[in-house]
Amino acid sequence: MSESLCFLPPELSPAFSSGVNAAAPDAPPIWLYDECESTLTTAAVLARQHALPVWGSVLAARQTRGRGQLGRRWQSPAGNLYAALRLPDCPPFSESAAAPAVGALLAAMLATLGFDIRIKWPNDLVLVSPSESSSTFRKAGGILIEEREGSILAGIGLNVLHAPSDALMRTDRALPAGCLPAEALRACGFRSLLDVWRHTVSWMRSQPLDTLSRRWLILAERYLLNLGQPVTLVEDPDTPPLCGRLLGLAPSGGIRLETRHGIAVMTSGSLYYSTMDPD
Repeated sequence: MSESLCFLPPELSPAFSSGVNAAAPDAPPIWLYDECESTLTTAAVLARQHALPVWGSVLAARQTRGRGQLGRRWQSPAGNLYAALRLPDCPPFSESAAAPAVGALLAAMLATLGFDIRIKWPNDLVLVSPSESSSTFRKAGGILIEEREGSILAGIGLNVLHAPSDALMRTDRALPAGCLPAEALRACGFRSLLDVWRHTVSWMRSQPLDTLSRRWLILAERYLLNLGQPVTLVEDPDTPPLCGRLLGLAPSGGIRLETRHGIAVMTSGSLYYSTMDPD
């Protein structure tokens, strides 16, 4: 195995070469790369070549042009998890709620491993780290949904060994960056990032799609960061920020805000903590 995909020394982990299909015979393929431009781009190519069925995925040790929301660059040093997963073409994945639905599944899966993860709308995964006096929130991952020629793909990044420094992050970031501690993942029995990803895909595949299509919103609100709290939504620099109380999610995947002018459903923007009164 590439050393950059290991938690333990490479001699203690199974070997593979870049581009090799690493899945078990009865599981969807996981295509492994030491380096690629972007797991989403690679997954789209494989899907177009009929080499990436539903629940098939790409896992890379490094990305040279990883991307996040709004085309922002996703820092991709070796040691973190960078993956792209082909999703079933059915609700909620085939609709605008795909990102919070995938976030809910990932948060629920990580909760089974003992991690306290929340969804920061629309597509961030936040690690809650309790301190002596309060809880600390740090962005530990993100999700990007793309549809390419009929294939619905979820790009997923999780910080494990490295978190971007403040200097590499946007000045208007809502939260500092953090990591899922590698030692905690090792304590769960995982020896490598490949082990973590195999478990993730297996867990997501095991969830009944008919139930998920009806109950994804309930699951997502269970892990929604800032639920019931005052927040500020910034859509773009030319639009005044909208302040309100976060009531929850809408079936569209947007958020419901209680403002002085009534309840607003917003489908885009960046969400921040707020101590301001609702407009």
